[in-house]
Amino acid sequence: EAPVRTLVTGFTHEEAYAVMKQESATIDYDLVVGATDNIAMGALRYIKESGKNVPDDIKVVGIGNYEVGTYLSPTLTTLDIDYKGFGNNAALYMLDLLKEEIATDEKKAIEYTLIERETSQS
Repeated sequence: EAPVRTLVTGFTHEEAYAVMKQESATIDYDLVVGATDNIAMGALRYIKESGKNVPDDIKVVGIGNYEVGTYLSPTLTTLDIDYKGFGNNAALYMLDLLKEEIATDEKKAIEYTLIERETSQS
């Protein structure tokens, strides 16, 4: 099992780029997963500028399926999440809390699709 290290950043590609630049010298990695596509784009930019090849040296994946990911080179692999379903579940949970009904711990499935593009293919 490979070790996992979490880097904390804001949600802009500029912040992700800065964190990658600061932390990359302290870790050895072959995969970056951004909590959003913006974060993944910042990481991708840093990795390319540092002379590494994506996806041969390091694979990059984001979450959100932002359209801009299709215009990058290489194109960004992403997880497309059903945000409407996610928001609906959260709203129903909050309404139960406001009505002082016992909130259930029942987990509700959120639909998602992995959109494999160039940043994860070698």
